[in-house]
Amino acid sequence: MKKIILLSLCFVTALANAQSINLENGKTIKITTHIVTTGESPMGGESKSEMTTTNTIKIIAVEDKMYKATNTTTRMTMNGETMGQPLKFDSEVKEDMDGQMGQMLGSSINKPMEVSIDKADGKVTELAVEKAEGTMGDMMGAESNSTESAFFVIPAGKKVGDKWTLTTEGGGIKIIKNYELQSVKDNFTTVAISSTNKGTTTKEANGMSMEMTMDGKANGTFIVDTKTGLVKQLSMDHETTGSMEMMGQSIPLNNKSKITVTFE
Repeated sequence: MKKIILLSLCFVTALANAQSINLENGKTIKITTHIVTTGESPMGGESKSEMTTTNTIKIIAVEDKMYKATNTTTRMTMNGETMGQPLKFDSEVKEDMDGQMGQMLGSSINKPMEVSIDKADGKVTELAVEKAEGTMGDMMGAESNSTESAFFVIPAGKKVGDKWTLTTEGGGIKIIKNYELQSVKDNFTTVAISSTNKGTTTKEANGMSMEMTMDGKANGTFIVDTKTGLVKQLSMDHETTGSMEMMGQSIPLNNKSKITVTFE
């Protein structure tokens, strides 16, 4: 009995210790993001699309409070239908890259972008002065930014059953994320997340300005390695309503997405 109590105390103490991102120089992380979206097309009717992207993060320098890394989108595929018309794209097919979709997204394929990763909280910051237009994040919204989801630090002192909330605001969008620590097995912690994002933001893509008003909510879970702060897998269901103002027209936004991300 004494041994069981001692082990339990050690377990609680381990959770109470402050966590941080722990990576070695040269470490590479392969991220595969799969998004299935259904919703209303701008001209009426239903649209459905399926998109898979592959990213590689490579640590190139270890500093006192952060890591410097490169983030490269190595492949992107899309398959679907909108307004009765097929939608298909593969960044590894030359004809697709020479087409309209390739012109919109090509600037983000196989172009390493330097980022910094905060050791204390896992926040990813782009170091480039200018960001290429038409990236996946611009086209699909913040939920598709799997780079931000690759790292997570469990707050000190949290144990199974504990809940906490993180609120951020920027670019006209307020995001509230609610977390619950569900389970711990070996060094892997499962966390449930529910979030809302609401507000109005302006995006630029291919020289066009788009004002988007959105009201979104998401629910899901992810598993994080508490030794390194690396997320191993993530699954989210996301729903968005709102509108997009572009070229004097108002286009309704009403879609649902299932997002699955694996990290290797």
